[in-house]
Amino acid sequence: EILIGLVGSEMCIRDSKETWVEVKDQDKLWISKVLQPGDTYKVPAGSGKILSVGRVDAVEVLIDGKVVPVVSAAKKTGIALDKFLDANH
Repeated sequence: EILIGLVGSEMCIRDSKETWVEVKDQDKLWISKVLQPGDTYKVPAGSGKILSVGRVDAVEVLIDGKVVPVVSAAKKTGIALDKFLDANH
């Protein structure tokens, strides 16, 4: 299970296989690496975060414990997280 946590909300990415994960905003690349099951990464506070993942077949995203269809076969890169976080508050 790969966990990505956001201050104010908790975003979790769970996977059954290793997968590449990237989180960035317009100013900084926060992470871009292959995470193994069990790894944890907490995204720093702030808006404008963009998520990309390598393996959609092994990734499930939860915001505040609720499964959210953030990643799909049609959209696995360049996913703006703000709209998903705002929708869950």
